Amino acid sequence: MNAGFNDQWLDLLPRLAETLPRQAQSEERIWEWSLVLTAMGIEHQVGHSRPGLALMVRPRDQSRAEEEIQAFEQENSLEAEADSQDRLLGTVEPTLWALLALAAFFKAVRLDISLLGYDDVPWQQLGSVEAWAVMHGEWWRVLTGLTLHGDVPHLVSNMLVGFVFIAMLCRELGSGLGWFLVLLAGALGNGCNVLMQGPPHDSIGFSTSVFGCVGLLAGLRSLERSRHDGARRYLPIAAALGLLALLGTGGENTDLGAHLLGLVCGFPLGLMAAGLTAERFQTVSRLNGWFGAAAGASIPLCWAVALLNSSPLFQ
Repeated sequence: MNAGFNDQWLDLLPRLAETLPRQAQSEERIWEWSLVLTAMGIEHQVGHSRPGLALMVRPRDQSRAEEEIQAFEQENSLEAEADSQDRLLGTVEPTLWALLALAAFFKAVRLDISLLGYDDVPWQQLGSVEAWAVMHGEWWRVLTGLTLHGDVPHLVSNMLVGFVFIAMLCRELGSGLGWFLVLLAGALGNGCNVLMQGPPHDSIGFSTSVFGCVGLLAGLRSLERSRHDGARRYLPIAAALGLLALLGTGGENTDLGAHLLGLVCGFPLGLMAAGLTAERFQTVSRLNGWFGAAAGASIPLCWAVALLNSSPLFQ
């Protein structure tokens, strides 16, 4: 409404300009502030003054009106920041392509491939997480073993369960950092399992990374809930252990140690990732491509080392 301004009214805009940028005081924004004041039951008037619009309130309502508008602007700022972060988070496509590559590799290792002096590359012999070999320096096996599977059901179960949890993780951290941590948790889990079980233990499969991802998610959720009192802060850990009991303990050839240690290794990585992204989200987002490149290169590099290390051409 047009204001018949007098000494009984004060213009809020000069005071608001001290804390809000001048460009925020557009006519559209001033009318939004008017709606805020109306909703809060604060008597006010919007009218024309010499520079443009004026937002007038009674002197007794000045402090409360400023507080309500500042709260409104802060809420809008937080929502805009959240929307900006959502645009930077990962999508499901990289995870889908990575798991399809895992399936393609499963098919490839069953072909007769002549390479680097091998008439038929013995992929499982060269890449499984054989405890004796790992303990004698073949460190790459903790990663190459993640890409090998015994049969189709083994592969499909890891792909289906893995897709659900890895997509959730990458949605929060970005695909690059998410996959980097998933592989790191799997490698650490395999390494710890080797130390725990020792020779002649041998294992293959992506499930160590799948449960590493479960641990990562539990770590993320635990930090989010750390402000709560009582048992609620432990719910993510209980959920992770419940998933381990449900999905990771059945089957004759199930490696419970690898599953458990993958989860255990993933949990502190999740805590660190949560703290890192909370404090330096923009920096981590800009580095997501580098994390993704490191994750994508790690498996081919480890397989190259495995093949070259035992190639008949270099014996």
